[in-house]
Amino acid sequence: MIYLVEEGYIMKTFGGITLVREVPGVIQNVNECVLCNCQIISRFVYKLILPNNIIENACCAHCGIIRQYQLGDNVIQALCNDFLTDRTVSASLAWFVMNSSLRVGCCRPQILSFENKEHADKFVQAFGGKVFSFQETLESIHIKQVREKRC
Repeated sequence: MIYLVEEGYIMKTFGGITLVREVPGVIQNVNECVLCNCQIISRFVYKLILPNNIIENACCAHCGIIRQYQLGDNVIQALCNDFLTDRTVSASLAWFVMNSSLRVGCCRPQILSFENKEHADKFVQAFGGKVFSFQETLESIHIKQVREKRC
């Protein structure tokens, strides 16, 4: 994380971090998902920070995790927002709820991100679904893609 602060990708804020919105010299369409071309809603955005000050935006954790898998080791950092608090969270430290009965996003399977596992567990108690770690989510999405041959 120190590298990301030093390079100006993120800044420390009270209780967390914030993504620096503008990166000099980089043209990017921040309103459209890099994977499915849907409109970006800031609450669900999944950001991939790549070398050379490139930031890719996905409309949701579903598209962001698929794109992260495609890019592999080229991803320096992935950031998502906590579904309940809207705080920026490192995706690798987040917890993800898949297949809840509450439909808020455009993609399927719907994946909602949470900073705190306890909050994710309580959300599942109310709305169903299953809680996964980042690695489990990455593997689950990859397996589902291979089986269905689509995103």
